[in-house]
Amino acid sequence: MRNKKRGRIISWIAVVLAVIIFCSCFIFTKIEVVGPSMYPTLKSGDYGVADSFTYKIFGLHRFDIVTVNVSDGKTIVKRIVGLPGEEIFYDDEGLHVDGVLVDEPFLEEGMKQKTANTNCPLTTTGVKLGEDEYYVLGDNRDNSTDSRFIGPVIKDRIKARGFIIYGELGDKLKLPRFVGW
Repeated sequence: MRNKKRGRIISWIAVVLAVIIFCSCFIFTKIEVVGPSMYPTLKSGDYGVADSFTYKIFGLHRFDIVTVNVSDGKTIVKRIVGLPGEEIFYDDEGLHVDGVLVDEPFLEEGMKQKTANTNCPLTTTGVKLGEDEYYVLGDNRDNSTDSRFIGPVIKDRIKARGFIIYGELGDKLKLPRFVGW
């Protein structure tokens, strides 16, 4: 009887380990935020996991936070503001999508005006996105290399969405927080 119980426990442990290994290899991506481009939502030194699977089934949405592989092999963390097929424009009022003003409640005071003062197609002529293109911006627009400078990103370059931030480097203990879902 005792061996049966031990065998069940070992079987459950093996199943749990297999699920953890599967999830860590195919569903979640470890991330570390480097730099101030997503401040105050994410801080440099935040680390956690991002979903690299379910967004492929359920899609990407405006204001999702994503990781993007850029052409030089680097990965950047940004927020989606423009979706495929949309026409977007930015001025002192804020983000306009297909002519409609869209609220960005995550931005700090004055960031809309700083974004509008960037000399790029988003603020001069507007941008019409292709069928597979997304426009991504950092929340800290003064310190962000994003679609204003690298152009729209195609879906294949987006590698993960949303984050469970579980700490900062150097912290002894920090409770998880969910960002971008």
